[in-house]
Amino acid sequence: MTQIYIIIGVIAVISALVCYIFVRQTIGERKLERERLQRALNKRAKELLQAISVFPENFLPKELVVFLYRSIIDAYEQLTKLDSSNKGYVESLQTYTVQLEAAIRKPDNQAAEDLQGAAQINELKQYLNLINGFLQKSVQRGSITQKQHAHYRLLLKELVITLPVNGHSISARQAIEMGKSRLALHHYNLAKKLLTKESPSGFTEKVHKIDTAMAPLLAQCEAEDHAVAEQGRNPHSVDSVQEAEEQNEWSVFEEDSGWKKKNIYD
Repeated sequence: MTQIYIIIGVIAVISALVCYIFVRQTIGERKLERERLQRALNKRAKELLQAISVFPENFLPKELVVFLYRSIIDAYEQLTKLDSSNKGYVESLQTYTVQLEAAIRKPDNQAAEDLQGAAQINELKQYLNLINGFLQKSVQRGSITQKQHAHYRLLLKELVITLPVNGHSISARQAIEMGKSRLALHHYNLAKKLLTKESPSGFTEKVHKIDTAMAPLLAQCEAEDHAVAEQGRNPHSVDSVQEAEEQNEWSVFEEDSGWKKKNIYD
């Protein structure tokens, strides 16, 4: 009888030990999973905040800005559930909720600031790729529908086209500063081709802006071409008159030289 009790006791102790190890392991795995999820959510929020801040004022469409803020808020809502004692998560959630409301109230179609150069354009291109990747993950997670994904992708496509257009516009302005009107026209024409190639919505205003910038350059080049053509047809052009004056001066000089020689030999 005693042996039976001992065996039962041993079995109970082993069972309890196995249960303890299993529970401890499960708790450890859950803790690791929670920490992994916190890191992923923090990284997501940080990257999306950087994406919003790196773009010039009004460069991103309002719909994309609102979508990014809502994604940031969603990340902090999950973080507060994972660690409700973290005051930083609660404060961030409140801050970005206020910023979302401000973004929603902001008027549509405000003029964007001009880009500054190639370095900025390359940086913005990287962040557009980041937003595109986030959109793909969002539709895979079911956070957005296929229809929403297609709409946001169209907005991104327009921005991707806008970047090289801005690059050509910057080059055109630099050419104007150097007095190279034809080079400026070349860059403006390249910008127009990019805008009209795909013909997405919303580019009419940009094309009109480029046409307005090209108008005085075209007039200047036409005036220069006309002046060159007139100069070639007119025998009394500036160069011809100058050449005649130089020839006349040389003739006078020869006459004076001959007079002096004549006086010497006389």
